[in-house]
Amino acid sequence: MLLSTPALRTLSEGVLLEAGAGHSGFQCRASFLAAKSTGQNNAGNEAWENDPGVAGSLFQDPNTLLYAYGRSFFDRAYTGRFLASWRAPRKLGGFESGSVVTYLDGLAFGRRLLVKDLAQGPMLIAATVRGSPEGGHRTQYYLSWDLRLSRRFGALQAYADVFNVLNRGSRLREDDLSGPRFNQRLPLALQPARFLRLGLAYSF
Repeated sequence: MLLSTPALRTLSEGVLLEAGAGHSGFQCRASFLAAKSTGQNNAGNEAWENDPGVAGSLFQDPNTLLYAYGRSFFDRAYTGRFLASWRAPRKLGGFESGSVVTYLDGLAFGRRLLVKDLAQGPMLIAATVRGSPEGGHRTQYYLSWDLRLSRRFGALQAYADVFNVLNRGSRLREDDLSGPRFNQRLPLALQPARFLRLGLAYSF
């Protein structure tokens, strides 16, 4: 008997662009990332299944090698972020504001086929590769705008945070089972709704 370790290869490549500026209490910064991560990973659409380097059930039987090569769970393709902050002059109250806009491409996933009526029980088999444009799929993109307003009163700071100002409800995960309902793109997880957080901080 010969035991060997299978060669798992993943190619990750990308370009990161950043720029920033500031003047008279105002600062802003923008970043953009274009990335691609492909490799032969364990079947499935979870982080613990196709994270590069995690073998799992890969090579356990021929079915696990079907469409095993594709985008990894953490492949977002394109991401962008814009940050801005402003400190108002004393005559306007001296308050501070901060804003963050985040864009993420949807998570890569592939269709899975549920095979039933087998002696060993039901099993899931990959029906497509993971991630577009190779023939797989992506969930809906994620876009969020978060805002903070704060003001200091000596050692005391009062602040208000508004998360998801646009109140978007992007589908973060989708039903991946093949069948008549697949084209409905039914969500399994949604972007959290807009909410407000108020707080006080004391520095000593």
